[in-house]
Amino acid sequence: MNKWLRLIHDRLGALSTPLMLQLPSGERLGPADAPVALRVEDPRSLMDLALGRIGTVGEAIVEGRIRVQGSMREVMRVAADLLRDNPADAAPGGLPRRLMQRWHSAAAHTLSRDRAQIQFHYDLSDAFFALWLDPRRVYSCAYYRSPDLNLAQAQEAKLELICRKLQLRPGESFLDIGCGWGGFAVVGGPAARRAGHGDHVVTPSARPCAGPHRGPGAGLARAGAAV
Repeated sequence: MNKWLRLIHDRLGALSTPLMLQLPSGERLGPADAPVALRVEDPRSLMDLALGRIGTVGEAIVEGRIRVQGSMREVMRVAADLLRDNPADAAPGGLPRRLMQRWHSAAAHTLSRDRAQIQFHYDLSDAFFALWLDPRRVYSCAYYRSPDLNLAQAQEAKLELICRKLQLRPGESFLDIGCGWGGFAVVGGPAARRAGHGDHVVTPSARPCAGPHRGPGAGLARAGAAV
């Protein structure tokens, strides 16, 4: 354990954003007023931190084995610093490795294979998705601006927040790739059109195009299905 603690101590000292790390024993490393604090409940997660295994650290956060305090912006800066290798950089191994990776990707992703994967995951009955999605079938996280919101209200709040952040100007339009059931176009589309904008949505699945927003008065007149 001392080896990992020494390595973690060295990593903390090299971070551009100060981090306070609380060990499972209760011992604390780093400045107490650091903008980001990690409380590690599982000793195994210390090794992942020391080695920069951010994916595994993320799993530990989701599972409650590591608890995080701090703004998301600062947390992401710490995560980037902890990474041993920048995934945006070229993969080690030079040109032969990159060519092999490209060949493998091309072999794994054919039109027919990708279409089958999309159909398997998304071309299911609307009754199934109605069991656990909101009425607009928004297929991403909701925004609970207050704890008393239900799922439908939180999804509406998320879509409205996106509309405000886009700050569309007259004459502009938006393209929603992977639009799912078109919930964003239903919420943002009418407001965008009143301001002189257009909206275009694309989904790789045929099922959402026939979902709850289709038909007269639904707000989604046409959706493009990429096949």
